[in-house]
Amino acid sequence: MPDRRCQWLDRESLQALEFVARRLVADSVALVFALRQSEEEPPLAGSPELVLEGLNDDDARALLRSVISGPLDEQVRDRVVAETRGNPLALLELPRG
Repeated sequence: MPDRRCQWLDRESLQALEFVARRLVADSVALVFALRQSEEEPPLAGSPELVLEGLNDDDARALLRSVISGPLDEQVRDRVVAETRGNPLALLELPRG
């Protein structure tokens, strides 16, 4: 059964990638994994990581403004920024939906 945290990756594939990642430490090769934030211990625990946060509110509003052609109520804008938590992809795609 697939791991719930890895919706596009079965357990065996994840184990193979973990094995390879542990052996690449001394080489000039990088593997990049993207995971959603979770309370559970992530795969590759203990590996170097970079946590990406959403845009701050001002930058999120500016990005949203760049993809909205008409007027947007301030309360609606603030709700969109809050609900997307500054996720740039969500801010770009939401107005298209």
